[in-house]
Amino acid sequence: MTVVERDVLPSGAENRRFRDRRATYVPSRPLLEHHVRRRVRAIPNITLLDGHNVGDLTTTPDRRRGTGVQRWAAATVFGS
Repeated sequence: MTVVERDVLPSGAENRRFRDRRATYVPSRPLLEHHVRRRVRAIPNITLLDGHNVGDLTTTPDRRRGTGVQRWAAATVFGS
């Protein structure tokens, strides 16, 4: 069972504190992205390209498996 304590902050916002024995880790976005990139780069059949934008995912004809992404250089400007 999780017990929630509620406090109202001076700004009027609600602050919830959970009294629970489970640990919760909230990494910063840069830290999370670093670890995801490191793990994905270790997969032999995946190539990450810096400086590119991603469009749509490409899939097998039955759409059950991802095969790649449509990409373009980051400097490309659309609608010009």
